Amino acid sequence: MAGEQGVKLLGAWFSPFAQRVELALKLKGVKYVAVEEDIFNKSPLLLKSNPVLKKIPVLLHNEKSICESLVIVEYIDETWKLNPILPQDPSDKAVARFWAKYIDEKLIEVIRKILFSKAEEQEEAVKQAKEALEVLEEEVKGKKLFGGDTIGLIDITLGWISLWLGVIEEASNVQIFDSEKFPCLAKWVLNYLEYPFVKETMPPRDQLADFFKNFRWKKRFNVAVRTAEGLAYLHHECLEWVIYCDVKPVNILLDSEFESKISDFGLAKLSPRGKQTLEASRISGTKGYTAPK
Repeated sequence: MAGEQGVKLLGAWFSPFAQRVELALKLKGVKYVAVEEDIFNKSPLLLKSNPVLKKIPVLLHNEKSICESLVIVEYIDETWKLNPILPQDPSDKAVARFWAKYIDEKLIEVIRKILFSKAEEQEEAVKQAKEALEVLEEEVKGKKLFGGDTIGLIDITLGWISLWLGVIEEASNVQIFDSEKFPCLAKWVLNYLEYPFVKETMPPRDQLADFFKNFRWKKRFNVAVRTAEGLAYLHHECLEWVIYCDVKPVNILLDSEFESKISDFGLAKLSPRGKQTLEASRISGTKGYTAPK
């Protein structure tokens, strides 16, 4: 097929975002090479191909790299014309993009919170996820698929709930999706899974469940390691040493990839590089989190 030379997908078997890209490639009949990435030990190729976000998926095509799953899906749709993914009408195309954005912002973001948040925050996130599903339930009512009679952008964007959502519910010990409460979405899932190429991209459920159970702890461990690395940098590698005096959970912020960021330097102290001692008139820090002096 024209334009197919050198198609590679940097992804991971457990990633619903990489699966979106695989679905689009299979729908178009594009041959590609899947390159498995370790998200905890990112390869030089991934870091070179996506130097800004440093995350999967990345599509490599004709020596060009395209990042972000929805951007990649649109690129695939524009490059290979067979089996259109987005509607041709500009108005319909804008609507499809709206719902894809809605799914990512209103559903996926709260699902991430459910995986890693505490009980109270998790309860609120579950509520928000159900509210998002209620909106999608109304949108798919009376339709075989969001894209009509064929799989489209919205179906590809939401397709992960057919497997990943149940696994995440199990790993987090919560219930979000109820087929009786969301009958139209439940029917949509069955229609979506009728396509053989959809099932081909699905990882084994048991394997995925084991991964997510372990993944929660790996992510938490990674937060601790990255925080320690940040403190080590402040204390030993800055041009002027920064002695951080208020390490506690509320001061460790997490980005969308759960990479830790140290915040609140109000109690921090500066020390000339190489100075062996630092004089302080009082103990600094928050009671209960202050290290023994």
